[in-house]
Amino acid sequence: WTTGDMSEISDPYSASTTVLMDKAKTVTANYETQYKLTVRTNGLETYVTNVYNGTDVLGTATDATPYTGWFDEGAIIYLNIDSPITDSSERKVFTEWSGDATGTDRPLTLTMDSAKDITANYKTQYFIVFTQSGLDDTATGTVVTINSADYEFTDLPYSIWADEGSTFTYSYQDIVLSSTAGKRFKLVGVSGPTSPFTVTGPITVTGNYKIQYQVTFDQTGLDPSATGTVVTVNGTPLDYGSLPFSQWLDEGTTVTYSYESIVSSTTQGKRFSLSDITGPASPFIVDGPKTIIGNYLTQYYLTVTSPFGTPSGEGWYDAGATAYAGLDTGLIDHGNGTRRIFVNWSGDASGTNYAQSDPITMNAPKEAIANWQTQYYLTVQVDPSGITTIPGEGWYNKSETVMLTAPDVAGYQFDYWDIDGTSQGTGVSTITVQMNAPHTATAHYKEITKYTLTITATTGGTTSPTPGTYTYDEGTIVSVTAIPEEGYFLDHWELDGSYYGTDLTVEVTMNADHELKAIFSPTVKVSITPPSATINVGDSVTFTASPSGGKPPYSYQWYLNGNPIPGANSSTWTFTGTKSGIYYIYVVVTDSARNEAQSSTAKVTVRTPIVGGPVFPISTSDSELPSSSYDVFLTFPLVFLAMTFYLIIRRRKRRN
Repeated sequence: WTTGDMSEISDPYSASTTVLMDKAKTVTANYETQYKLTVRTNGLETYVTNVYNGTDVLGTATDATPYTGWFDEGAIIYLNIDSPITDSSERKVFTEWSGDATGTDRPLTLTMDSAKDITANYKTQYFIVFTQSGLDDTATGTVVTINSADYEFTDLPYSIWADEGSTFTYSYQDIVLSSTAGKRFKLVGVSGPTSPFTVTGPITVTGNYKIQYQVTFDQTGLDPSATGTVVTVNGTPLDYGSLPFSQWLDEGTTVTYSYESIVSSTTQGKRFSLSDITGPASPFIVDGPKTIIGNYLTQYYLTVTSPFGTPSGEGWYDAGATAYAGLDTGLIDHGNGTRRIFVNWSGDASGTNYAQSDPITMNAPKEAIANWQTQYYLTVQVDPSGITTIPGEGWYNKSETVMLTAPDVAGYQFDYWDIDGTSQGTGVSTITVQMNAPHTATAHYKEITKYTLTITATTGGTTSPTPGTYTYDEGTIVSVTAIPEEGYFLDHWELDGSYYGTDLTVEVTMNADHELKAIFSPTVKVSITPPSATINVGDSVTFTASPSGGKPPYSYQWYLNGNPIPGANSSTWTFTGTKSGIYYIYVVVTDSARNEAQSSTAKVTVRTPIVGGPVFPISTSDSELPSSSYDVFLTFPLVFLAMTFYLIIRRRKRRN
């Protein structure tokens, strides 16, 4: 309302007014264009503030009661929302303006240039939480994967407001590692909806873990030859190939175990002995990582083998230990001429002391072998007893040979040996006894008779022993040698007047009185005639051999120029000169005793005769040949004159 003087109107903005009529007045009802503003909410009560000049709240709109108001054209109105209406698990979240306004501006500025109907739109969200139980700050790596995103221990709990109807996928790790060695976390279950799930309300998903510790069972000292059970863990036997054996056990679990005190080996004579165990004793509670180690020592077996006596030292020894083998005795006498004596240790042992071998280093299975020697007793006797002593009686190794010799005994002749009653042959004074059993050897003698040997010799030699009479025991064999003088040979021996051979040395067995005689004869000689000759080619000369001495009959062999002449085997041989030259001839005569003699050498000169010339007589005797330089001097002039005369006659014949 307006008048000339506004003070005249008590309430200018009310629908009616009172005017004091103290004068003429004009009252004007003034109108202004206004537009209606309707504000609605979709899904949640909220406050909408109309700010006039930015200060006053004009009204509110709820989900149930929209806000309406009239505003002057051109008025500036601000629409805003308070914080979402939220509890701990659910909330409404503004999304956008719709109707006569769009967008998400907050506050929304409106210019009232028309009627406006505007809706504030909301959506419902729920509080989604992913968390864990049982982990601690040693957990490392991914714990849970949510919608393909990985979250670690430090990211949990992970919470998010999720739109109603949205979908979640997740996956908790079955095993979560720990920064502490030998420790980890095992998923035992998940609390909450299974993956995937749709959001219909507030959700908490929890991965529930428990602590596990690694428990390891191992060994030292074993090698691949170990066989059979090494350790039994909670009733499960484990062999060498199963170690080290590790398992993850829940914290608080009770573990029982038992290591074998002895572990066998596939190597004969080898084993492993438990020396100690490193780690907690059985049973134990798992309260942290555990390593239990059975520590073994390698052991080797010493076998002591002996056919006699009682062995000692056999058994198991730690590798590298020193062992000794022994026996309670080194001699066993069976009382029947047989005994056993210890000789030495062999195999993997050495030494000659039966009570203790040399040290044996046990770096492998070893065997000590006691070597014994069987011995037999040899008894040596003489029959008749008391006449002599023969050495050799005593103990001898089995198969050893013993030589026994019966000595000469004055007044007795050795007869024979017997071994255990079996004769070894008459007169065999030296025997060999094979000690393959106890034996008794007896040398038998008999009283002997003495005989004489008379030695004689003919002219031409002597003997050794020299001729004379000698006395010998019965059975003695006497050797006698003939010694011919120069120009003689031994023709033969005669024993007791009978022929006894031709060897230079003979033997006589003294089984009676004997007489031995050496018969000597002159050695064979031979000469030939003529001693030399000179003949012409074509002429012949006959040679005659004249042997003497030796022992007829004789055999002959003629030689020409040192070569035997085939067929020239009689006492005479005729030489024919077929070619001029000088030839040498001799003969070798052999008597029936095979004694040989060679004649002197005859020289034969064969000449070529002078045809038509004078003929000179040819002498076949050395006495007729020139015997000196003087004779030669007289011969040459005669020959010269004869040749001259011959040439003169031939020349005259040619002229005629």
